[in-house]
Amino acid sequence: MDFLALLFVNYYLRRQKKRTHLLFVSFLFSALALIVLIWMGNTWSYMLAAHFVLNTAMVIWAFGYHGKKYFLENWAFSYFAVILSGGIFQWLVSLSIPFLGFVGMAAATALLGSAVLALLKMRKRRGSHIYPAKLTVNGRSFCVQAYWDSGNQLFDPYTGKSVHILSDEKLYGIIKKEDMLFRYVPFSSLGEENGLIKVINVDELLIFDESEVVRLESAAVGVANGVLFAEKEYELILHASVF
Repeated sequence: MDFLALLFVNYYLRRQKKRTHLLFVSFLFSALALIVLIWMGNTWSYMLAAHFVLNTAMVIWAFGYHGKKYFLENWAFSYFAVILSGGIFQWLVSLSIPFLGFVGMAAATALLGSAVLALLKMRKRRGSHIYPAKLTVNGRSFCVQAYWDSGNQLFDPYTGKSVHILSDEKLYGIIKKEDMLFRYVPFSSLGEENGLIKVINVDELLIFDESEVVRLESAAVGVANGVLFAEKEYELILHASVF
């Protein structure tokens, strides 16, 4: 169950940790939990130690500590995943399906739990206006998470194109700055009344909605400092006119 919980956190919160690392951590702390149970001999003391010490340490070891918010998200969701998977497992046990042994029920629990989490993740993405997207720049393609912002009304006055905004850290991690041709577009925002933003024309921008794919050729994309995207779930801000 610990391994499934860590996998769920890794998938749903996009922590991008290796499965072998999560398997090692879950195995290690399962062994530690067994040792603590034998050593303590008291069920209530063991429950307190397991839930508030061992599980907390397991989450930190699995995903690291990158601030209170990051840790609390991992910790809270790992408990949600344990409750979800435990509930599914008990439900399968109550059905008394003859051909499902322990391994089969564990696999079915993982499958059903993944389906529930995929549904929750889809609903979260829709509710927060975040969509998977793919950019092609200078013939090279890469995927990003894109946020539809109704407040982004930026237009390029020279071409009349709407301007989407991309994290420079994401772009420069794929393509060298000197390989791109920029132009500067004026903009106004809070704290910056007469600013300039670097803009490029990308080959193609694909935005994946649930029922359709929005395809924009030669889209104008502004390149903004990565600080704008710090601790965000997305690397691209879409123009309001997209949807």
